[in-house]
Amino acid sequence: MVEFDTGRMRGMAGDHRGHADAVEALTPVAGEEVKLVRPKMKKSVFAVRIEECLTAMDGVTDLHGKRLRSFADLIDGAAAEADQMDDDNAVKFGG
Repeated sequence: MVEFDTGRMRGMAGDHRGHADAVEALTPVAGEEVKLVRPKMKKSVFAVRIEECLTAMDGVTDLHGKRLRSFADLIDGAAAEADQMDDDNAVKFGG
């Protein structure tokens, strides 16, 4: 028989949501300032690469935050299913 500690599972989901909040707080990485630099540095490959890198970092932090939040939702769903399974079993066995 498998036992699930649904309280611990929900705690882990909460931790993941906290991490998602922390990661999402980093987005945007450079903010609007990065868009102000490029016009001042015309024909600068360096400015273009920095802007591209920071834009890519924004995508990474956004994706990472979404994946953490999605995993937390899956953990909550699994905990709810485990609780429902216990309730169903208790009814079946007359508990």
